Amino acid sequence: MLTPEALQRLQQYNFDLLAREEPNGRRRLRYIALAHLKEGKSFTEVAAALRTTRHTVARWERWFERDGLKGLGSKPRYWSNQRLPREQEEAFRVAIEQLQQKRAGGRIRGEDIRQLLAQQFDVTYSLNGVYELLKRLGLVWISARSRSPCADPIRQADFQKKVLQEVRAVLPAEVRLDQVDIWFQDEMRIGQRGTQTRLWARKGARPRVVRKQQSESAYIFGAVCAERDTAVGLVLPHADTQTMAHHLHAISAAVPEGRHAVVVLDRAGWHTTTKLPRLPNLTLLPLPAGSLELNPAEQVWQQLRDRSLANRCYDSYDQIVDACCDAWNAFTQIPGAIRSLCTRTWANLGVTDGMV
Repeated sequence: MLTPEALQRLQQYNFDLLAREEPNGRRRLRYIALAHLKEGKSFTEVAAALRTTRHTVARWERWFERDGLKGLGSKPRYWSNQRLPREQEEAFRVAIEQLQQKRAGGRIRGEDIRQLLAQQFDVTYSLNGVYELLKRLGLVWISARSRSPCADPIRQADFQKKVLQEVRAVLPAEVRLDQVDIWFQDEMRIGQRGTQTRLWARKGARPRVVRKQQSESAYIFGAVCAERDTAVGLVLPHADTQTMAHHLHAISAAVPEGRHAVVVLDRAGWHTTTKLPRLPNLTLLPLPAGSLELNPAEQVWQQLRDRSLANRCYDSYDQIVDACCDAWNAFTQIPGAIRSLCTRTWANLGVTDGMV
């Protein structure tokens, strides 16, 4: 029950009139509760009448005792001033990227992001809240791709925009653009030590993968043509001018009669040497320095590792060769796999058969 002093304070207001004039439903309900208390009803009786709890009615009365009618206004939820405003979401995305770029190494953690939100955006989140926010804003945990320290983003963008001019510059005069197919070429080393990648396991487990310490290795030389959905691969013991020459002859043999292959490749020494054979149906086009991300063959290697070659070890060179051949054949024989993975819109020359 209320004290006489509390009842006396309630008598100063017409809560029935205030409730009728109040547009806010929550505040109106609180006025009705105080009107019942003003009539001498207990917290329990008022709670039963309004279908709420005795604790809630008592809390409303305390608000009134402390702040008067002002205390009955809608209270901000405990987190309402602790959430990132929607108009700041894009600035937050940019801040996350800048925070990662500023690090000399490693990666930013959830706790780093929590501190960023508090210091730069003046909002407070739990760690779980941080991860929910990242998910909602489309920021995902993803493996980084390699980038050479000598890469020139401006030169790369210019190469992509002007690939037609680049092709014209290297083509023999007698070859028309409508005869050209773009191929991408690269090599991947596979050794006895192998590579480790993520794999499925029980939560809380830490899977162990055997890794040898020997150094036998082989190289997969691969070339892909997305437009023709075809590829040419060789497994060779070294990556040098001689083995590169073998691969160029294999690519040349795979080019259809009447077509000409422009082979886009990086600037490894055995790709740019003048000692390579000159083949009539094949022209080499080097990428800008340090531009491995422009070569879709890199994604082929990732597919081969993920599907077949990672998380395993090899007893001998012959076993490495067999594994490489099996992995390459299994992937390249999937209909449409090369076209799907290796198509690049910037590598489309914009010409069709029959055009001069």
